[in-house]
Amino acid sequence: MGHYASRRLYHTRRLVLGALLGAWMICVKEVLAALPNVEAVSLLVIVYTAVYRWYALVPIYVFVAVEAVLYPYPATVIMYLYVWVILFGAVMLLPRGRVLPAAVYAGISGLYGLCFGILCAPVQAIWFALTPEGTWSWILAGLPFDVIHGIGNAVIALLAPALIRLLCRLEAKM
Repeated sequence: MGHYASRRLYHTRRLVLGALLGAWMICVKEVLAALPNVEAVSLLVIVYTAVYRWYALVPIYVFVAVEAVLYPYPATVIMYLYVWVILFGAVMLLPRGRVLPAAVYAGISGLYGLCFGILCAPVQAIWFALTPEGTWSWILAGLPFDVIHGIGNAVIALLAPALIRLLCRLEAKM
């Protein structure tokens, strides 16, 4: 196989990998949709970013694109364009090339879930023409849900080290 053919195969594999990882994010989200404010998409963003670094943006935006088709509510689509990148950025700040203790991933994911309402507030404020007082009321009204979101994220993120190791092993076999 020539150099050009092997590069094409590599890029084709990466493209398929990005689509499959994004599809897995959608499946996990839909499976847990019945549980209020409990999700594992944050876990997958953490795992993908820890393993693939910048390439993790591909499955993240595959997820966002499919979510936009499935649930075309504009405010949610706009929020999804940036909220997942914030979590991605937090994980990118972690040391590269080693699996950290579960408590680190749980802390990041829990804090992210706790802050989710605040992260979404700018879009909600603009979309619903909220005053600053209305925005604060919206944030405070959602705080109990954000607490549930944060606790759920922290518990689910305890799986991150095992999933990172598994994905690294699978990646080495490709």
